[in-house]
Amino acid sequence: MLEKLMCLLFLLFLPVFVCLAAFEIGDWKYKKEILIDAGYKGLVKFELDRQICAKANVDFSDIRVVQNEEEAPFEVLTPKSGLISEKYEPEVLNKVYVPYKHNSVILDFSKQGVVVNNFDIEIDSSNFQRNVRIYGANDMQNWKLIKEDEYVYDYTDLRGKFKSRDTQVFFPSSVFQYFKLEIDDPLGESLNIGKVTAKNLVEQENKSEAFEVEFSQSENRDFGRSEILIDLGQDGLEIFSLIFSAETDNFNREVNVYSSDNKQDWKLLSSNGYIFSYNTSEFKAEDLELEFSPSSKRYLKVEINNYDDQPLGISKVLAVRNIYEVVFRKEQGPFWVYYGNSEAESPIYDFEKYLKYLDSEGAKVAKLSKEMDNDDYIEPEKPLTEEIPHLLSGLLIFVILLLLLLIYGFFRDRD
Repeated sequence: MLEKLMCLLFLLFLPVFVCLAAFEIGDWKYKKEILIDAGYKGLVKFELDRQICAKANVDFSDIRVVQNEEEAPFEVLTPKSGLISEKYEPEVLNKVYVPYKHNSVILDFSKQGVVVNNFDIEIDSSNFQRNVRIYGANDMQNWKLIKEDEYVYDYTDLRGKFKSRDTQVFFPSSVFQYFKLEIDDPLGESLNIGKVTAKNLVEQENKSEAFEVEFSQSENRDFGRSEILIDLGQDGLEIFSLIFSAETDNFNREVNVYSSDNKQDWKLLSSNGYIFSYNTSEFKAEDLELEFSPSSKRYLKVEINNYDDQPLGISKVLAVRNIYEVVFRKEQGPFWVYYGNSEAESPIYDFEKYLKYLDSEGAKVAKLSKEMDNDDYIEPEKPLTEEIPHLLSGLLIFVILLLLLLIYGFFRDRD
């Protein structure tokens, strides 16, 4: 009897466990073509423009790069995630091999003052995993240990046609004319070391866009403050700063910033900020930019505390938004970006893991076409619980009654 009961419950709730595929082209409402030279192969990046931000999910979980109706791996570069890379090829000196101790090489940059924090070591060997120590000096005698816990590895399976390799080492930014690399040799197997490429990887500043916004100014005389109501025209723009233009000078005012999606429920983003402008014979300075916690809501409200001073005449407001970029590897064929699926979850690709070893800053910049409706889009059917509001509660009552009936029958049979 209990086995029959469990089977019945499984059949009743089987639809709950049905899972949809990660990408069905009919689930996405909008698309834009990624415009890039047809013959180009390599890394490509493009900006998520304001139109995409307005219709995509706030966290960009519905962004998809598509080729021939199939997903292509990509990564959304968050602000400050990009790297500016400066490359050098130092001369390789004094290759030394001490069996069962280490391989070592000395790198000569030929001058002092070169800042580096990464080495890409060319190793013509396979199937190894070695610890690496990095030293620096300006005279090839007084070596200073920079880092000792880095490692390089290679795993090659010829039969399975599989290869995994990482021969880059990272260390704190350093300025020496000479560097020495010691690669441990615990098994007495020398590595064939070739050239070494040095890099200075620098975190890129936020990529942002400032644009003029519509606003209205009102005065609250009772509390001695001005209220600036800003309408961004859409949700989805990650605003982190406002820049004001004032008709007066010689002021210093405390400012609070709020955000809302309905102009009624306001969330505090920043309190006790300041904007000021001084223009006197002895001192001239101004700071009319106000930074705050990023917000993707449509409306912003700025409270300027005037106290007993006259209100400021605000003539223009610029909003500054973070610009997100998408980077992917282009092969042959046209590529599209799809968006507009509120049910989509963020995809996970291996591409994210090894992107840091690629020069994303040097990716070719693509433009986007105008927005198009996805002709394959299928409007999702409303759940039965919306079509029949009392369906779920009715089904629950039915299941409870059925369980009671089965339990009653079970004990009656025992008697």
